[in-house]
Amino acid sequence: MAARKKTDVIQLSKIRMREALRAKLARDAEKKGITLNAEIVDRLEQSYEKAVRDAAIIDMLVKHNDVGSGLLRDIADEIAKHPDWSDSETARKDLMAWLYIAAHGKEPPEEPRPGEEL
Repeated sequence: MAARKKTDVIQLSKIRMREALRAKLARDAEKKGITLNAEIVDRLEQSYEKAVRDAAIIDMLVKHNDVGSGLLRDIADEIAKHPDWSDSETARKDLMAWLYIAAHGKEPPEEPRPGEEL
């Protein structure tokens, strides 16, 4: 069998997803006047373009420092996993503790009680 070219269009079968997701994709495709297949392919292509763009921005922010870019990616991922981080004091403290551990590699010191010094 000959090797596929990058421009070849192939058919995938047996893709599995929740019905709720398929319905959302189908609804969005209908609004745009495109097929469900075209909607899925467009979203996949956009995700790769966004990833490349985001990586370039992060690399510029940290001047191509691998450690710094890794830390920024980890911070962004953690915030994305917990979009409700600003909804409560507990959620904010949990995020701050995670950030401290990510930056220092150890648990943050306990907060002093009122009247105590660090």
